[in-house]
Amino acid sequence: MRAVKETAARIEREYAGREPVFVGVLTGCFMFLSDIVRNVNLTCTVDSKSVRSGVEVDFISLDLPDEFVIGYGLDYAGEGRNLTDLYILDDESTL
Repeated sequence: MRAVKETAARIEREYAGREPVFVGVLTGCFMFLSDIVRNVNLTCTVDSKSVRSGVEVDFISLDLPDEFVIGYGLDYAGEGRNLTDLYILDDESTL
């Protein structure tokens, strides 16, 4: 996924000389988070939290639309998690 390499490069530039903490807050984000961490050449810490809303963040890697997204670890009713990219699931979509 091109976004991983672009995001990793941006993180390296913006956090050079610092030790970022990567926190996965979305159920199923582990695939994307692990790919980011593997592509960032910085010492870092990784954590995960179960958070519903109200999280203050310093860095947003992907700005997703306010729609239901599947793929790349995210699923709908257990389906679509293994897709290799992100897709918007609309009312007429079938998996």
